[in-house]
Amino acid sequence: MSNKDPNKGWFFRWIYFNPADKRIIVPRRSGIGITVNFGSIVGMFIALVVLVLIVMIIIDKHSS
Repeated sequence: MSNKDPNKGWFFRWIYFNPADKRIIVPRRSGIGITVNFGSIVGMFIALVVLVLIVMIIIDKHSS
């Protein structure tokens, strides 16, 4: 990733999406911690799994 634009790939200050960056886990842009590169295949898979779990929880709560 190029250092020319430090904002490249960052959305809403906490979502990182950069397919050119092969890292799965990246340091947060500000503060302490890490985040997932949603531009990687593994990052997309993690996002999909979390989304499916949330939907399943919502459906389960409404079906009870």
